[in-house]
Amino acid sequence: MKTFKTTELSFHVDDLVHAAAAGKLSLIINDGELAFVTGPFTEDMLSEGATVSLAVKLFDEDMITLREGAQMARMTLSEFMHACSERAIAVVRYSPDELEMELANIQRISDRG
Repeated sequence: MKTFKTTELSFHVDDLVHAAAAGKLSLIINDGELAFVTGPFTEDMLSEGATVSLAVKLFDEDMITLREGAQMARMTLSEFMHACSERAIAVVRYSPDELEMELANIQRISDRG
């Protein structure tokens, strides 16, 4: 994801178009604050609405949390998780260290039983 300043937009129109065509979001910053987001216009936006599609995309790019995505999409957490899963977007994201800890916990539980 790229970030552009509003004062430089006229020099980056092609970059914004190429990023959107590649399915990427771009952030536009004005005076150090997020002014707007650009991104691809997809079939999902037409069929499910721009809000849900944008929430899923922002979650997929780790810009917002799962709970924030659900709130943005005006869905329950379960509904939003389902919307992500339908698009093959993982809703559980462990870091390598977290995954190692979870696997060690599973092994400990397994060794007890």
